Amino acid sequence: LNDAQSILKIALKHKPDLVDVAPDAALACGTVDLLKANGFRVFGPTKQAARIEWDKKWSREFMQCHGVPAPAFKYFDDERNARKHAEGIYAENPNALVFVKAAGLCAGKGALKARSLNEALSAIAQMKTFGDAGSVFLIEEGLVGEEFSYYAISDGKTFKVFKSAQDNKTVFDGDKGAQT
Repeated sequence: LNDAQSILKIALKHKPDLVDVAPDAALACGTVDLLKANGFRVFGPTKQAARIEWDKKWSREFMQCHGVPAPAFKYFDDERNARKHAEGIYAENPNALVFVKAAGLCAGKGALKARSLNEALSAIAQMKTFGDAGSVFLIEEGLVGEEFSYYAISDGKTFKVFKSAQDNKTVFDGDKGAQT
């Protein structure tokens, strides 16, 4: 899914009327752009439009710039400064809930919850296991509540809104267990 050329080859072979590109990896590598450039009708955002999903640093800065409510965050590209920041958070509030998040795509595994300094330090150390996706990472305040996805599509003049979908993150009911 992260090879737009291979998807183009399949489309050229089967000549579909419409290609629905939904997986984050396919969007991040520009599959929609490539298919459109080759004359296919495509449902899905361009690489630039999908950046809000595949680049968490950019996404948070975009939200901040445009007044979209989002958790407080700082981003890092080195472990030492991130550790100092985490130590400051937990010195101020030993019961803080934070998330350490890889800025890039990690197949849903790159957001690590921390409820203590030790958990935060462990999560920071794990960022290097995500390769390029974790070379820049965020430490952000943990928000409590339900998460959902909400989609709207537009032709540039009108728009249609779809129903929301629950976005469940943990392996067990009751928000228990590791992230899925």
